[in-house]
Amino acid sequence: MRGVLGIAVILLLAWVLSENRTRVPWRVVTVGVLLQFVLAFLFLRFPPARAAFLVLNRAVEALQNATEAGTGFVFGYLGGGQLPFAETQPGASFIFAFRALPLVLVISALATLLFY
Repeated sequence: MRGVLGIAVILLLAWVLSENRTRVPWRVVTVGVLLQFVLAFLFLRFPPARAAFLVLNRAVEALQNATEAGTGFVFGYLGGGQLPFAETQPGASFIFAFRALPLVLVISALATLLFY
C-alpha cells in the first residue's frame, strides 16, 4: 500500500510542478503506471519471470565481484584489498570513489559497447 501511495505522491508532485498542466499526456501516464504494476506482478507472483530476474541479478553480482577484485588489485586497500591497519569502525574503510564508482564505470562502458 505504501508503494501505491508513493507512486500517487510522485505523480501529484510532477503534475503540481508542471509548467503546463493542461497538456499532460494522461494516456501515457496511465499506460506507464499500468506497465509498472504489470511488471511488479510478474516479478512478485510469476515464477519464470522471477527466475529470469534472478539470473540477471547473478550476472550483475558476478560483474560486481570482478570489478571489486580488479579495483582491489589496482588500488590496494583503497579499492577493497587487505587493510594495512586495524579498522576501528566497521565500514570506515569504504571510499566511494574507489569502491562504488568503478562498478558504475564498468556497467556504463558495457552498455556503451553493447549499444554500439
